[in-house]
Amino acid sequence: MWFRNTTHSVRSKILCALLGAASCATAAVASAEGAYHNFKAAIYITVGTTRELANPQTLQEQYSRIASQLRFDKVYLEMYRNGQFADEKSVETIKKFFSEKGIAVSGGVTLAAGGHGGQFGTFDYEDPRDRAECQRAVEMAARHFDEVILDDFFFYTTKSDADIAAKGKRSWTQYRLEKMREVAESLVLKPAKAINPAYG
Repeated sequence: MWFRNTTHSVRSKILCALLGAASCATAAVASAEGAYHNFKAAIYITVGTTRELANPQTLQEQYSRIASQLRFDKVYLEMYRNGQFADEKSVETIKKFFSEKGIAVSGGVTLAAGGHGGQFGTFDYEDPRDRAECQRAVEMAARHFDEVILDDFFFYTTKSDADIAAKGKRSWTQYRLEKMREVAESLVLKPAKAINPAYG
């Protein structure tokens, strides 16, 4: 699937995608310019598909397929998910493709770590490897986009020995709230600002 409902902040923007292309075509009234009167539609492109779009033929075919069913104003190109990074060499080419069609382009990052048995896996922010991967994903996105959306996986549920030791006498809730504030500052905001002045 090319589009994906991922975060609360985007859900209103991708109403058209949620309703389905066929419903939108009949329920929405389009202006002469091709945009919808009462809302804008955005598409979230997950990292696997972002990688596939490095192929110019695939990019054109996928665009033609979706554009024939849905008028959309914006795309989010996901740079990272479950240990997989986008093909960074192709990102600017994909951005240019959409921009030339009048479609805004922003970045996306999903800080998920796979999972098993029907359970989602999260990063462990006491693990130096996970922290480094988080920062790398943010820096990659910030290099290419002035706006990046974090998928709603920006949390964690691990209870490793390191987590237990770091928690100390605090409740799990308090520990995790404080840790995620630190992660947001140290691994997201500061690296993004260091890479891209737009995050000033």
